[in-house]
Amino acid sequence: MFTYLVKNTGSVELGNLSVLDNRLASLTYVGGDTDHNGKLGLNEIWTYTASEAVTAVGSYLHTGKASAEDAVSHMTVSDTDAAWYSSTMTAQIVGVHS
Repeated sequence: MFTYLVKNTGSVELGNLSVLDNRLASLTYVGGDTDHNGKLGLNEIWTYTASEAVTAVGSYLHTGKASAEDAVSHMTVSDTDAAWYSSTMTAQIVGVHS
């Protein structure tokens, strides 16, 4: 399970927020738009989640990218953040009855 926290560190609200992950097709918006205006405000932190089923041993790199439009200049702003995790793929079957 992955959690993406998006915070506006600028000085104006941001609109048209897009949050993507290079390995996952879709992220789920959880909340954070406290004034319900659809813009990432200066004091808001928006939360998104996603999950991935691990199918092989190895190390995995996820790169999250958030981009939005500055509400004053209409310029696009963006930021990325990388996260690594490793899997050893151990499993245990418990309580099997015939």
